[in-house]
Amino acid sequence: MAIDKIRRRLRTVRYATRMLSKTSNGRLNIIRLARKTISVGRSEGLSGIKTRIVTLALALQSKDGSALLSPPLTYEAWLDRFDILKDQHLRAAKAHHRSLDLPEIRIVSFIGHSDVPLVGRMVEGWRSSIHERWNAVLVLPNDLSESETSALRARLADEPNITISKGGARLEALLAENQPTLLCRGPVLLNPLSLYMLIEAAVRTGASLVYADNDRMDGDGVRRDPQFKPQYSPLYLSHFNYIGDCVLVAGKPDLDREPIGAASFEDPEAFDRLIAAIGASGKVEHVPFVLYHMLRTVDRRARPFPAPSDHGPSVSIIIPTKDGVGYLRPCIESILEKTSYARDLFEVIVLDNNSKLDETRDYFGELSRLSNVRVIAYPHKFNFSKINNFGAQQTERDILVFLNNDTVVIDPQWLSKLVAQAQREETGVVGGKLLFPDGTLQHAGCAAGVGMGTIRHLSNHRPAEDIVDRDHTREMTVMTGACFAIRRSVFWDVGGFDPILAITWNDAKLCLDCLAAGYRNIYIADPLLIHDESKTRERDNTRETMARFFDEAHYTRSRYRSYFFDDPSYSPNLSAERAGDLAEPPRVRRPWLRAERTRKKILVLSSVYKLGFGVPLVIQQHVRKLVELGYEIVIGGPVAEREFAFPGCERVELSSSKEAAVYAFCNDVDLIVCHTPPFFTIPTLIGGHIPVLSYDYGEPSADFFPEPTRSYLIEVEDQKRSAASLTTQLAAISQAVKDETINDRAVVVGLANSHLPAWSPMHRPRRQRVRQATGWEDRFVVLTVCRFSENERVYKGLDKIARMIREFAYLYPEKADRMAWALAGAGSAHDVAQVEALGFTVFPNVPDEELTDLYTAADAYLGFSRWEGYNLGISQALAMGLPTLASDIPAHREFPIATTGSVLAACKWLTNEVDRQDETDRNRKATVYDWEVSSTKFADLVAITLAG
Repeated sequence: MAIDKIRRRLRTVRYATRMLSKTSNGRLNIIRLARKTISVGRSEGLSGIKTRIVTLALALQSKDGSALLSPPLTYEAWLDRFDILKDQHLRAAKAHHRSLDLPEIRIVSFIGHSDVPLVGRMVEGWRSSIHERWNAVLVLPNDLSESETSALRARLADEPNITISKGGARLEALLAENQPTLLCRGPVLLNPLSLYMLIEAAVRTGASLVYADNDRMDGDGVRRDPQFKPQYSPLYLSHFNYIGDCVLVAGKPDLDREPIGAASFEDPEAFDRLIAAIGASGKVEHVPFVLYHMLRTVDRRARPFPAPSDHGPSVSIIIPTKDGVGYLRPCIESILEKTSYARDLFEVIVLDNNSKLDETRDYFGELSRLSNVRVIAYPHKFNFSKINNFGAQQTERDILVFLNNDTVVIDPQWLSKLVAQAQREETGVVGGKLLFPDGTLQHAGCAAGVGMGTIRHLSNHRPAEDIVDRDHTREMTVMTGACFAIRRSVFWDVGGFDPILAITWNDAKLCLDCLAAGYRNIYIADPLLIHDESKTRERDNTRETMARFFDEAHYTRSRYRSYFFDDPSYSPNLSAERAGDLAEPPRVRRPWLRAERTRKKILVLSSVYKLGFGVPLVIQQHVRKLVELGYEIVIGGPVAEREFAFPGCERVELSSSKEAAVYAFCNDVDLIVCHTPPFFTIPTLIGGHIPVLSYDYGEPSADFFPEPTRSYLIEVEDQKRSAASLTTQLAAISQAVKDETINDRAVVVGLANSHLPAWSPMHRPRRQRVRQATGWEDRFVVLTVCRFSENERVYKGLDKIARMIREFAYLYPEKADRMAWALAGAGSAHDVAQVEALGFTVFPNVPDEELTDLYTAADAYLGFSRWEGYNLGISQALAMGLPTLASDIPAHREFPIATTGSVLAACKWLTNEVDRQDETDRNRKATVYDWEVSSTKFADLVAITLAG
């Protein structure tokens, strides 16, 4: 292993230890962890240690879904990994550019006095462009001295496509011609791809205004301070030029709709008004790549909103509660005492949800004597959506404000500000900044798709002053339901809160419903209230509440996948794990990858490729067909000794979903195929730009296992359920597994057994030889093949077969001595001793050839697992022509075999097989399912997924 790889792993271990110790709340005993690591290393090797670390990380995962084992990237490291200016990207971009017929661009660049020394670097940027069809106008300040002006003219005399002009002209005059124009203000340094990517986006989308991300570059060429921007946000742009100082105007804008007055380069506010007016006049496209660098810091200030009026539409403030007078009283008192909005224009509706305490009834009596407070009983089980919908039905007022009872007003104009935005025709939900009692941020907007594809608060728990410079009133996809306003007509237009979502996700879905109906949701960047979060209900940390959370998440995301792939208010260059960190990888698609490629690259992911396991065998069969069809296949996952061979495929070591997502992004993968955990979560990281096909083998119930396996399986099920709604295509190995996923989108692609030895008359001499060697000449041999470690014994049904062994002797004593109960599979010496005591003849850890001997020598096969997605042992028994009896579970019913859940019925079946042993042996015949059929079906599904 290379030294740098060892160092990276050591750094990760040190970071993991620090983070685990901080987040485990005393549950992590380092000495015990070290001893366990040594023990697992001896018995299971490095791959076993990796698996346990993943399990531990999942179990100790922080509340906001952050990955504990990955320190955030610096911008320098992020550029080193993901920058588009690497050689391979430049080559691909040039090839794509040559295939297009893109128009000429005029660059109009205004510089100030302090920028004159930087003109040389700016011109070098223009010259570097792979899009060579450009001309430039360099606009100088009106009062620049003649000597400096002459020096610049002389310096650029040999540049025929660059002209120099003095400022003072109105900006709209420069846009009078119907020609794509790149407007630059200040020292803007373009990179080789800037012009190509901006004009390509304009041509492809038909946008009239195109903008991109940027950073700042110092005199030494060091890049810093990235500005990762949201998609077009008209309210945001109307008071703050967030899109920056470099924009492409793709055609002649319609400026008659938006009067801007005289606009010149020398008037920063006029420039900002012009950009806002152009954006309002046509389609706007955001290119989420860093396409230019500011060569100095630009001071940009927001234009204030007009002061909100304290007189306007009528308002109902709806507050559900159950007892809790200790926080309800301060909430209502703060509303009545501090709110500046006209008292006769708002009312408070308190919804009593089964309060029990005398003090609550007394307080409700006090409230009922107030003129603008109503207390209305809601005597039903708590359901956030239903209770708030009920409250909305009790009023005819214009604006509805839904408010938690654990909030306290701190801004007298809180209601005026909410109403000012909510009454706008284009507005859906309006929310505001909320603080914890200690002054840190509770809510400053949310990001969809962050935290394993869920929703996370932005800047949660940070000091409010930390984000003052970058926090602006603007469009926001999702906001908390603790406080938001909405017009009553809009509320009912979108159907109100969805009553299916009883506890969580109801506020998020209402926000998304509004977006889907064409409204915009607005976040107000002023701190309006204190919110002491969720005092009135349990935390979502029990198994039941977590299961509900993931179910409600799946319900919501399956209806609005696009917002979780790419939240318009949150940059795809920011993390999908921890809100605000840099994304690993970015959830973007480079434009040159839109071109059709003749050979598609597929990344296949599994946590196991070791010989003796079923999953890599399936992968081997699938990729054999895919290679035959001309696909480029990369096999990704942890590396182990004695792995399956994958001819014609590249092999890469990948240990996590993040590593796999980064590899897929950096290596231009066209499709990701996931076979096992932990890779099923990759859709939450990749952003929908690379399609993902997940092939589900199913998981046994966690109830079959002790800890830590139980917790691991619960986490796996939660992750699979969580990611399913974001996965492009789902497939299952059997109908039984599809039924368990509760997902009708899943396509069943069954397995086969044609790779296994199949019975033929040529096996008879071998059968005789093996039976003689084992002393089975006159015995009836019942074979079972499965793992038999102590953890898995009950799950694999060995307890039931052990009972059959006992009961068969009592029921059929005359045949008991003829029976030989053979068990083959993986297990330790200790495990062997334990199952031998149950009556089995054990063949532990046998190689494939010896296993074939056992199938050849056997007379019948038993498989009594309590769960299977597909039973490979039964599949091999059928290939070897054995009569087979299995437990009555869905996966077993898909085979042409007998099934039962009864020990008595099983014993009867066995005695009948004993009686016809000779006849069965004479008529023994293989049942074979061809991998060519299964692999072709899988390849067809791959093609469909790639086609979109």
